[in-house]
Amino acid sequence: MDELIIKEIYKRCEKNEKIALITLTKSSGSTPRNAGSMMALFSDGTSIGSIGGGKLEFEVIKEAKECLENNKSKIFNHELTPNGDLKMQCGGLASGYIKIINQKAKLIICGAGHIGKEILFLSKYLGFYSILIDDRQDYLQGLANEEYFSNYEDLSFLDIDDNTYVIIVTKSHLDDYKCLKNVIDKNAKYVGVIGSKTKHKFIKDELIKDNFSAELFNKIYAPIGLDIANQEPREIAFSILSEVLLIKNQGKLAHKKNFNP
Repeated sequence: MDELIIKEIYKRCEKNEKIALITLTKSSGSTPRNAGSMMALFSDGTSIGSIGGGKLEFEVIKEAKECLENNKSKIFNHELTPNGDLKMQCGGLASGYIKIINQKAKLIICGAGHIGKEILFLSKYLGFYSILIDDRQDYLQGLANEEYFSNYEDLSFLDIDDNTYVIIVTKSHLDDYKCLKNVIDKNAKYVGVIGSKTKHKFIKDELIKDNFSAELFNKIYAPIGLDIANQEPREIAFSILSEVLLIKNQGKLAHKKNFNP
C-alpha cells in the first residue's frame, strides 16, 4: 500500500495538485494502526491509504482539510480513551504529522514565440509549473507541463488563482488584447503584457469600451519586465521573470550591498 500511496502522490504532484500527507509517528495501546502508517488526502477530496479508519481517521481527515485550506502543516495528538478528546474505548494514543505538499507557482505563458519559449526555458530553473498557450499548433512542442492550442477567444479552461502568474507575449496586439480580456478580472497574482506604451494605450481604450474599468487595467504590468535587458529574447525573458519574482517574493528594487547590516 505504501508504494501505491507514493505513486499516487507523485502523479498528483505532476499535475500540480496540493496534497496533505498524513503519517502516524507514534501509537501506543489499542490503536487501529502502527506508527509509520500513512494516507494522503487530495485537494479534490479523494484519499488513498489509511491510518486506521473509524473516528480517529475521521477527525484527522477534518484536520487535514483545514491544513489544505490554511496551507499549513501540523502535528496531531489524539487519545482513544473514554476521557480523551475522541471519547473512545480503545485505550490508545495516536500522534502524527500532516505535511502539506504545496502546489508550485503556476506560470501561464500566452504566446509560444521567441520570447515565450525563452520564458518557458528559464521558468523551469525557477520551479514554476508552466502552462503554454498558442494559436499555432506547430509552436507547441511538448515543452511545458501543460499546453493548449487556442485562438485566445476563450480561456475559461484555465484555473487561475492567487498563486498564478500570467505573461502575455503573443504574436499581435489583437491576440494580446484577447488574452488580457480573458484574465484581467481573475484573481491572478500577476498579469503582464509585452509591448510599447502606445500599444497599451490602445489595449486600455479597447478594454474600457468593453466596460472594464481603467482602475482594473492599472493593476496590469505593462509594459512588462524590469529595465535590465537588451533586445535579445532571452534577456527580455529574464527581465520579465525578474519582475514576476519581485512580485512573487515581495522583493525590493535595491542593491543588497546598500542594505544596512
